[in-house]
Amino acid sequence: ILGDRVPRGTTVAGVAIGGQDAAQARATLTEALGDAASAPITLTSTAGEVESLPADLGIAVDVDATVDGLVGFSLAPAAVWSTLSGGSDEGAVVTVDEAAFAETVDAARGELDAEPVEGSVSVAGGKATLEEPVTGTSTDVAGTVAAVQRWWPAQTSIKVAARTLE
Repeated sequence: ILGDRVPRGTTVAGVAIGGQDAAQARATLTEALGDAASAPITLTSTAGEVESLPADLGIAVDVDATVDGLVGFSLAPAAVWSTLSGGSDEGAVVTVDEAAFAETVDAARGELDAEPVEGSVSVAGGKATLEEPVTGTSTDVAGTVAAVQRWWPAQTSIKVAARTLE
């Protein structure tokens, strides 16, 4: 009986499903997260931001896998404790078409990435002028996939993972 319900107090991406059986939890999440599938996601970096639709990024919430990870009988002490004491805020299981994701991010590099700029000192008319160097950034696609899987759909603005370019 302990394994047929989501532990009480459990939320997924901010949606309360604690105490529901698997079928109820699936229905609740499908209804509540349905809008997330069509709402734009903003990927941000220090250089700028770009807005994309989840379908263009190849991402979707796997409701079945999300619920399956929360129900089921287990004698593992952590699982028993969670069931008896109450759950927590859980992330949704997000599937990613990595090729579509990489293609969309690559197309947005003009807004997300920045080339480094060398610093310089110039002297004109007896006056020295300093131009500070600027560190560039390059979006890390795999790291950004991990960030999206962790934070979406609870958050619709996600900071990309990036490498710095000196």
